[in-house]
Amino acid sequence: VFSRMLQHNRQLLWAHASGRPDLGGLENDEVEITAGIEEEQHFTPTISVPGAYRKICIDIEVMALAVNSIMAQPCLEELEGAQMLDLGGQRSGDGAAGAHTFKILRLLVSQWLAEASMNGNEIADAMLMHFYRWLCAAESKLYDPALHQMVHQLMTKVFLRLVAELRRLGAHVVYASFNRILIATQKTDVASAQEYVSFVVETITAMPVFSILQLNASKYWEQLIFMDGENFGGIEVGLAGDAAEPRAEAAESVEGDGDDG
Repeated sequence: VFSRMLQHNRQLLWAHASGRPDLGGLENDEVEITAGIEEEQHFTPTISVPGAYRKICIDIEVMALAVNSIMAQPCLEELEGAQMLDLGGQRSGDGAAGAHTFKILRLLVSQWLAEASMNGNEIADAMLMHFYRWLCAAESKLYDPALHQMVHQLMTKVFLRLVAELRRLGAHVVYASFNRILIATQKTDVASAQEYVSFVVETITAMPVFSILQLNASKYWEQLIFMDGENFGGIEVGLAGDAAEPRAEAAESVEGDGDDG
């Protein structure tokens, strides 16, 4: 689908079996860009505040970050007062070409969104769900490290704004990554914590820069001892009058490829 849109917009395809963009003999000029990206592994910001938390803590699943970040690009430029498309995606020094490719990608994502939301198209919904996984896959015929880097930079900007907004609304961020946020509240009962997180989610998703982002409160902890994203334990409480059940668990890695994005 992406290749057809590129051709329709008179863009040359860079598909190559090696996973490196085929730049018509200029591949060596791309080495510095791709090497830097691979070395940093698209460094994903992670916040972690170890400690013992005695009041209600809430686990929030973050979904559709990549899709939201792409669609929020004009809003981010307006908020930051700068053009952002030249930060990454400069294919062989041609920032305009990278920016044009990104615009085509954004158009494709917007079409999927319209099909999924307005027509209930399950295929479009699946495309959105696995979009970022495809973008990151080096084995993809149209994998472009520069395009990947550009989207990752947008995701980082949205993520940092999300964390700042949570703090502004009174949440203490215990842990945060691209697909999970754990906050500590001042609430002592689950009902109050539910009301609070509902208010936070509604306030955040009402903002244009977060309008497509999906935030889902998945777990509530009455008490929590937290070391990092993979090592924590606490008393998880149910939402429908379930008795508090002591649980100590080791979470899976939360710095994955963001396949929900």
